[in-house]
Amino acid sequence: MSLCRLTPPPVAGSVSAMAAFPVPRYLGKTARSDQGVRNWIADLPMIVAALAGRWSLQVGAPFQPGGQCSWTAPVTGPGGADLVLKVAFTFPGGEERDEAAGLRAWDGDRTVWLHAACQTESTYALLIERCLPGTPLGQALPEPEQDEVVAGLLSRLWAQPHGSYPFRPLAQMCAAWADEFEHDYAAAAAAERIDPGLAKAGITLFRELPQAADSQVLLCTDLHGDNILAAQRNRGWSSTPSPMSATPPTTCCSTCSTARTGWPPTRPAGQPDGGPGRA
Repeated sequence: MSLCRLTPPPVAGSVSAMAAFPVPRYLGKTARSDQGVRNWIADLPMIVAALAGRWSLQVGAPFQPGGQCSWTAPVTGPGGADLVLKVAFTFPGGEERDEAAGLRAWDGDRTVWLHAACQTESTYALLIERCLPGTPLGQALPEPEQDEVVAGLLSRLWAQPHGSYPFRPLAQMCAAWADEFEHDYAAAAAAERIDPGLAKAGITLFRELPQAADSQVLLCTDLHGDNILAAQRNRGWSSTPSPMSATPPTTCCSTCSTARTGWPPTRPAGQPDGGPGRA
């Protein structure tokens, strides 16, 4: 995604229907613990207004409780198209860098269509298809049946070609999480540390497993019941995944961990709790 310049329209009429600019609950929670996100939210009304002007959008109130790191709302595009605007904070680790490219690679096959993308130094924005009726999988089916849907989606998403774009490898993300764990472990008081042998064995696997692959496919993270929505176009369910490149079994484990525990237990510093809530 190339950098773009966002200039707010002279009169932000496209967002004036909202009496006060609303911040979704989960994003507000993140801001209370992250100064960078808190500063970014102060500029968010201008950012949304600029995007509305850039893409000729009428913007509705954001989805609640929303994502941990993004402001996401239903919008109406030119010609009355039902779309969704996702405006997200750019973290130093750059986890979001491949999201638009992944959606282009999947091209709407069990994912939402990407209509436009824009990125600044502090923000990235996606204009995407709106899933209708949009019921989250987690609210529609019990967990065993959710697993069947997730497995079906994975089999389609893994099959997409990705050689034309240098997606970030899963091994890179796991190495960053392992480095962070080792730093925190060394700094922790003895009473707060888990067994040293267990810690070493676990982190060794965390570093080695992503490397043990004889094939590479395009993977997706955050694939859980809140990010899989009922969609008429895909005759069932569409996802809004975050892509990376690695071996398929590793992502299957990541998906199960996300769905059952909320988020893997080690992650880069500054990343807020509750990763799966990201939109």
